[in-house]
Amino acid sequence: MSSTITAILPALGKSQLNLPDLLDFNLEHNPNFPIFAYAESGSTRTVEIRMLEYVRAAHRIGNAIRGDSQPGDIIAIVANLDAIVYSALIVGIMKAGLVGVIDGLKAELEMFDPTYVLSIEEAPTLHDAYPHLGKETTEDPFTPISATFSPKDSDKGIYLHSSGSTGLPKPILLTHQILKDDAALSFCYQVLVPLYGLITTAVFAPTVTRPDAVPILGTAENVLEAAKVLKPSSMLSFPTLFHSWSQSEDAIEFLRTLRFLSYGGGPLPPRIAESLISRGVIIASGYGGTEFGGTPRHGNISSSWKGPIFAGWTQADGNIRGSIFDLLRRIMLLSRTLPDVPGYSTSDLFEPHPTIPNLWKIVGRIDDVIIHSSGEKTVPAPMEAIITADPMQRDQPGILLEPLPAYQVDVNDSAQVSKFRNLIWPTIEEANKVAPAFSRIFKEMILIVDPEKPLPRVGKGTVARKAALTLYGPEIDKLYETVESNSGSDFVEPPKSWEVADLQSWLIGQISDILSTEAPGITEDLFEHGFDSLSATILRLRLVGALRKSDSAALAATITQGIVYSYPTIGMLVDVLAKLVDGSTGAPNVSKTHEESMEEMISKYSQGLDASLPEPIQIDPTQHYILLTGSTGNLGAQLLQSLLLNNSVARVYTLNRPSTKATMYERHRARFQDKALDISLLSSPKLVYLSGETSHEDLSLPEDTLKELRQNLTMIIHNAWRLDFNLSLASFESHVKGSRVLIDLARSSRHSSSIRFLFTSSIASTQSWDAKTQGLYPEEVVMDAKYAVGGGYGESKYVTERILAKSGLEATSFRLGQLTGGAPNGAWATSDWVPIIVRSSISIGTLPDAVGVVSWIPMDAVCSALLDVGFNRESVPIAVNVVHPKPVSWTSVYESIRSALIQEKHLSSDSLPLVPYHEWVDAVERHARNPTEKNTTNIPAVKLIDFYRLQSNVDDTLRNSGQSTFESAGLTSLRTTNVEKLSKKMRTLQPLDDTIVKKWVSYWIDAGF
Repeated sequence: MSSTITAILPALGKSQLNLPDLLDFNLEHNPNFPIFAYAESGSTRTVEIRMLEYVRAAHRIGNAIRGDSQPGDIIAIVANLDAIVYSALIVGIMKAGLVGVIDGLKAELEMFDPTYVLSIEEAPTLHDAYPHLGKETTEDPFTPISATFSPKDSDKGIYLHSSGSTGLPKPILLTHQILKDDAALSFCYQVLVPLYGLITTAVFAPTVTRPDAVPILGTAENVLEAAKVLKPSSMLSFPTLFHSWSQSEDAIEFLRTLRFLSYGGGPLPPRIAESLISRGVIIASGYGGTEFGGTPRHGNISSSWKGPIFAGWTQADGNIRGSIFDLLRRIMLLSRTLPDVPGYSTSDLFEPHPTIPNLWKIVGRIDDVIIHSSGEKTVPAPMEAIITADPMQRDQPGILLEPLPAYQVDVNDSAQVSKFRNLIWPTIEEANKVAPAFSRIFKEMILIVDPEKPLPRVGKGTVARKAALTLYGPEIDKLYETVESNSGSDFVEPPKSWEVADLQSWLIGQISDILSTEAPGITEDLFEHGFDSLSATILRLRLVGALRKSDSAALAATITQGIVYSYPTIGMLVDVLAKLVDGSTGAPNVSKTHEESMEEMISKYSQGLDASLPEPIQIDPTQHYILLTGSTGNLGAQLLQSLLLNNSVARVYTLNRPSTKATMYERHRARFQDKALDISLLSSPKLVYLSGETSHEDLSLPEDTLKELRQNLTMIIHNAWRLDFNLSLASFESHVKGSRVLIDLARSSRHSSSIRFLFTSSIASTQSWDAKTQGLYPEEVVMDAKYAVGGGYGESKYVTERILAKSGLEATSFRLGQLTGGAPNGAWATSDWVPIIVRSSISIGTLPDAVGVVSWIPMDAVCSALLDVGFNRESVPIAVNVVHPKPVSWTSVYESIRSALIQEKHLSSDSLPLVPYHEWVDAVERHARNPTEKNTTNIPAVKLIDFYRLQSNVDDTLRNSGQSTFESAGLTSLRTTNVEKLSKKMRTLQPLDDTIVKKWVSYWIDAGF
């Protein structure tokens, strides 16, 4: 990135401006300087945030936050914001004369002083700070902070919270003088460098446009993609990304164009550094800490001098204990930790360069905190007896075990080593339970002591830990080299063959072993079932090992860490590996963005839909033949009863997946009984039960049945979908494919040009729409996939909406909101999130209250709305939003639930008071920390605690903003013009009241609440 704009730099030395004053200087002298730049999502267009817009954003934020606060008041920042908002938030707080504390926590304050008065407010939004994002001019309205603050050098500027690398995490005060002289790297590069150095900083495009949205998480792929668009002169990154880049020639080609590629926050394995340097990439290391800032000069790494290095004044004692003096004496007196001089002891271990004065290399740490290359820290105390890992060059903890004499093995015999690992594995699994995910131990990381080389011990019999590490240093290095390289796992046996069946069975076994539990289904997302980066590393290692032991050893080099991220289900892995081995595909591709994945799936399942359909054949409105999927579900059963009672329906074909547990009739009967529907209808001559799979091209139906369907069908109601909000889009592909199969059935039918296709979509397909800034979600197919980004369930519904819009059929997608129990008995599945709240509340003793309204709608009303549209003889819209047109407050609904529970369970009148949602979630979390079988049964909310916490966070946002007209707990507000126009039931639907609520509660009580 470069700019041709002439910049005027502020004076240095004693007259150097403090940061709040610097904002005004740059606004006056450098308004057009691009302070930040990012690549617009999904395009190669670069967006620049110029100084004018940035400084104005800081003023807006300062105005919004200052309120009644006085200069010097402390403002804690606990936020996950886009870089351009976060940076403006920090300097805006300073501009208002306040002092920021990054990463401060209310819980910590209350732990020391429960009476501490603390108010919590939502951070200003992207739109609040940048109302004309990337386009603001001097003509746009702007109100600066009144009575701006000009600090003295000794005034408090900001508290940065340390990460814990050099001790317990703690707040570190930086005065305005310190801010001018130096600061921690992240603060330096995102605030000081752009403002003082006038160097344009590249960031990710902003994405936080709603309370539950999160910024883009940097990966090796998206960082490189953005850099190629923005063309920076240099880059700073975490070393974990370097590993992926070192395996990509495309990445190397780009990185060679940089003046340097710097890293910080963790160590860079020498092997990776050498690989990059040997191919022309200039690597530089950064060194610093929150307590003492960054060192003034960082050294470039050469292949002969392995490890992180820096140039600076230091003093070392006999143990090479590094203590930084000259740099810190004048700027960090508040952080002094040495008794005789003003300096800070870092607890890092340094080694001097053999020939270059004042050049040092970090070789370790004095403390026992293990720093992974990802920047994560492992505190080994709970596992200290068994975990040993090199503190500076490892990304996974390992374990060195000395077996008792009866269990000693020949460490050079891989079969004996494998047997011992399996024998000790249950104990390792217990140790893993007390460790964070990134500190788990895998079988590959178990190193066994050689009986010929016992562990050294001190006089009292305990293991001399550091001496043991030194003794087994070569073996430890070899173990990590095996994990980090493509050499593969030494104990894993390959599958019987690389055919699909054998490969799938083998993968299921490996994944089950890694997770220490039953492997997920072949279409389920591995990362939603316990997989993380370390699990992916181990699975990749086993894949490489299996290939090396088979006839496909040459392909091992193509298996990179990214394979599990790009193909996150067993089925997808089986497919790509089988094709890789048989030569029908090359190296696996990297993963895509959510939008790209959706657009690719839309394209894949829209092929051939542009072929025209024949002239319409008139449908007899008194003789409808209808195919209904998902009729054993709650809404499906309600639809089935309504169809069988409708005189204009001649036949209903129900299509459901086969089951070995019950007959099709028995499954329908159970559902009808539960909902108090008319069971006799299940014997109607109108009804035809079909058992099949929608994802199969022939629906797993006999040819004569397919022929009958093509001849007769006048309507298809597609209501079958997996309800799981944890899975990614890839895990729903079979459902999207099933929708296309049904579309093809409709298009190949006799009534193809006039057949109605009704699809029960979901409000989840609108999950990234911000109604507060964009208004109600429209009743049309929104063509921009970014508004559907989120969970795979909603994304898959959106994908199907788009495919249907291309189908050429008389199709309507119904975006269903939250369905409740309805007529006749109020049946509302006890596994749904609202009934789970109620059941848990009975045990906890309170009910959650939330601001805003709910547009929950009874299931019988939804059924009527769908069929009113389906049987309408006029042309119908492509999209219909189905939520309650007369929403009521959350509070009124839960007050009605409370009253009904008190009456049904004969409770005292003051029972089950309503409390703020976050207080209720806190109570659930207290039970979730040590869940018992009784808790899981009586407080089932512990199993959905993350979901409820997300809702309570949204509620806090609405509560703090005073916005009481929006949907409670984060659901999107939908426009309902179409459904009210087309459905009499919806036009006349009454608001939720005590009558329907009593039916819900009565049903739940009968179910065991």
